[in-house]
Amino acid sequence: MSGDRSLLTELWGQEQVPIEDALFLADGTAYDLVLDRDAVGGLVVGDRFELAELLAEDPDWLASIHPLREVALPGEDGWLTSGEGSQGADGFFARLDAARTPRWVAFLTEGNPFTEIAVDGRKARFTSTSGVVVTVDIDHPERLS
Repeated sequence: MSGDRSLLTELWGQEQVPIEDALFLADGTAYDLVLDRDAVGGLVVGDRFELAELLAEDPDWLASIHPLREVALPGEDGWLTSGEGSQGADGFFARLDAARTPRWVAFLTEGNPFTEIAVDGRKARFTSTSGVVVTVDIDHPERLS
């Protein structure tokens, strides 16, 4: 990591994220994620961990990501984006600021590519090619209620 750029920003700039079912935040924290169609929002947020520690264990366990969809957030500067990872069944969705720096990125190894984004107030719904639907709070995706 260099200067003020976060580790997540560095990875995003290289179009990579760890191959881990997780929500990665710009401050370097991360949360385990589990897809669960019966859970609120389609996800279960698990234990918190540090992105740097995960990468220290295996710095090469990274997926290439390819954005497929992007939506401007209404009434503010920023974007939601989604797409696919390098393994076929991988999918991701993310929130970017006006400079296209990631505020958070969610990666799911069995989510399949996320190709649809719908915004409703402060909530966003991401739908994958296999019909997986995940809804998150765009400001605090780690808080499911």
